[in-house]
Amino acid sequence: MSLTNKLFEYMSAGLPLLLGLAGEAETIVREWDCGIVYRPGDPADLARAVLAIADDPPLRRRLAEGSTRAFQTAFAEDVIYPRFVALLEAEARKGRLGA
Repeated sequence: MSLTNKLFEYMSAGLPLLLGLAGEAETIVREWDCGIVYRPGDPADLARAVLAIADDPPLRRRLAEGSTRAFQTAFAEDVIYPRFVALLEAEARKGRLGA
């Protein structure tokens, strides 16, 4: 599964995430402790995740903090852009970018 813009928009707002996607998005949510992953197509599991966040303010705060930390540390424009530029410059020096 691809990474959606919504994932990063919600992280930039410091929101805890509810995710029904596998793949890289799931890895990000689990590694940064910024949300709950539920089984896709399982409404009962989604309801469990919603209730977990709604009924547990400390959990909600922890996940929100993880979301903010993940965005600011790894996904914000001021982090991503310099890395991207460095990658492009390195590839250009190696002659891998076509003219």
